[in-house]
Amino acid sequence: LFEQLRSLHGLPALNGQLLEAAAYLYNIGHWVNESRHHKHSLYLVANSDLAGFSEWERLVIANLCRYHRKSMPQPTHVEFQSLDAEGRRAVVLMAPLLRVAVALDQSQEQLVEDVLVSTLDKAVELQLQSKRDLDVEQWHAEQVSGVFRETYGLPLSVRVKR
Repeated sequence: LFEQLRSLHGLPALNGQLLEAAAYLYNIGHWVNESRHHKHSLYLVANSDLAGFSEWERLVIANLCRYHRKSMPQPTHVEFQSLDAEGRRAVVLMAPLLRVAVALDQSQEQLVEDVLVSTLDKAVELQLQSKRDLDVEQWHAEQVSGVFRETYGLPLSVRVKR
């Protein structure tokens, strides 16, 4: 998703690595408590030593974990506001991508084999490929399409290629 949508977000390639790390870590807060696990994920990642990542990168990853569900960044969110302008921009642009990725693996069985992104004139379309039923993943991806639209100003549609 990150690579195929670079024309929209315009972020440097390094941010793709941060998004990938967040995709691995977003649910780590479940180890603390099911309730508000997204906030626990933020805390755990922000206060961990992630080998290979700078402090700035770790804080971006932590904020991405925080915003994988529920609200998007707000002025009252201290951890988000502590990021520099570049970090805040990266989180705002990547959080919808993480939400889509989470939706596309809703069953956590890696049912989606491939995703092809088409950026049309006034819309973005995701074409999901799989030999298995993706109704649940498609439905969840459609549920997060509103955040994508708010961020990128384009509607997001999700189709399954069988």
